[in-house]
Amino acid sequence: MLRVDVSLCLGCGACERVCPTGAIKVIMGKASINTSLCRECLLCAKICPRSAIKKIKPSYSLKDIHTQIQKIEKELALLRKKLNRIAKSKI
Repeated sequence: MLRVDVSLCLGCGACERVCPTGAIKVIMGKASINTSLCRECLLCAKICPRSAIKKIKPSYSLKDIHTQIQKIEKELALLRKKLNRIAKSKI
């Protein structure tokens, strides 16, 4: 994941011009990255005159993700049971 340090960003647009996916737009004088479009090619970080764009590590671990998936699966199972009860009551 890439992040723009807005305190360093000049809003010059160099990153926007070099981005092959159009993931970067300068908005109100600062670069903004659409992470769903970004391929993390780092062209923007390389061209930035102030080194305002940096690659950052996600703040979650695989264990955290696994725990969240388990919680969601339990909630989903409960919802399925409720839906089955509702469907049976309407028959």
